[in-house]
Amino acid sequence: MSTHRNVKELRQFLGFAGYYMRFVKGFADIARHLNNLLMGHPCKSGTSKKKRKTPPRPFTWATDQQKAYDELKTRLVNPPTCKLACADNSKLFLLHP
Repeated sequence: MSTHRNVKELRQFLGFAGYYMRFVKGFADIARHLNNLLMGHPCKSGTSKKKRKTPPRPFTWATDQQKAYDELKTRLVNPPTCKLACADNSKLFLLHP
C-alpha cells in the first residue's frame, strides 16, 4: 500500500498524473479525493503569511484517497495511456489537413 506522507509528495504525483489527464477518462472525478487533501494548503512554502479564509485541512490519508490513488495508477499503466510513445524520427510523417 503506497501512501503519500505529505502535501509535497501528493502534489508531485498529481502533477505527473495531470500531464496525462486527457487520456484518463473521468480524471477529475477520480482525483477529487486527492485534491481535497490539498485544500487550504499554500502552493509553495514561501507564500505570504496572510490569513486564509479557511485553515488548511489536516493531511489524513484514508481509504477514499487510497482508492483514488490506486485507480489513477491503474489507469496510467493501462491503454491508452501506456501506449503513448515518442515519435520515431526515422520514419516518414504524414500530415492530414
